[in-house]
Amino acid sequence: MKTRGRFLVIIAGSFWGFTGLFVRRLTGLGLMPMEIAFLRLLVALTILSCYLLIGRRRDIVSVKGKDLPVFIAAGLVSLTFFNFFYFNSIVYSTVAVAVCLLYTAPAFVVLLSAILFHERITVRKAVALMIIFGGCVCASGVFIGDQMISPRGFLFGIGSGICFGMFSIFSRVLMNRGYEALTVTFFTLAVGTIGTAFFVDIPALFAALTPTIILYGIGIGVCCSFLPYLLYPAGLKHLETGEAAMLVTSEPLTAAVVSVVLVGEPLTFSVATGILLIVGGIVVMNLHRKSAAEK
Repeated sequence: MKTRGRFLVIIAGSFWGFTGLFVRRLTGLGLMPMEIAFLRLLVALTILSCYLLIGRRRDIVSVKGKDLPVFIAAGLVSLTFFNFFYFNSIVYSTVAVAVCLLYTAPAFVVLLSAILFHERITVRKAVALMIIFGGCVCASGVFIGDQMISPRGFLFGIGSGICFGMFSIFSRVLMNRGYEALTVTFFTLAVGTIGTAFFVDIPALFAALTPTIILYGIGIGVCCSFLPYLLYPAGLKHLETGEAAMLVTSEPLTAAVVSVVLVGEPLTFSVATGILLIVGGIVVMNLHRKSAAEK
């Protein structure tokens, strides 16, 4: 089951890795970052709601009152606040630095998982974490030229890493309370969509929609929200939280490949080194003796 869990988490990260491609297309069509974030969440929530309605899965949207604060926090922190911090990190620094700071997330997850869920910080896990973070730094291109960052940009970047990592923590808490991955995904998307709406002029956004924007909007909603936010909790169910957070760094690996193959950006030595390090870190995470539970 752990093999299946790792596969689902890596695939989820790979889907997230296409975000930059869609963002580039949509910003080129005149949309602002938070408008794109709202559009992708709205599309994902609509598709999931239709799926639940057709399948008559009323049990999925049934939660206990005492757990509502956790669902609300999950949506606001891991989606609304994450988007706010991440995009502001880009504004006050550079995309490269913002990506580096974003992928401090696994470190926060590993530490919090040790405190909250008593997951051991093994030597293998620590080594894999260092290799993966080094790969993220290289793949982002931060070593190409001098990168300047303001204190505000640094704080926004660290905030985005914490918020991104908290999705793993909240998902684990809710699934430990007996909720399915679909339930976690639905309420996280619902709260995140509502929260993000406060940063967007919705009438102006809808007035600006064209067939091309709608097409890309559906693409980013399905590929970069609906599928990964469905697959990640399903994979997390079979893994330790810290391990899942490191395996999902398949996102910058995919983003680097997409930038070269689909966007036409050059494959620099720094990017190639980053790809190799990320792959190496993921391999290290899987280099351990299989137990009976894993077979």
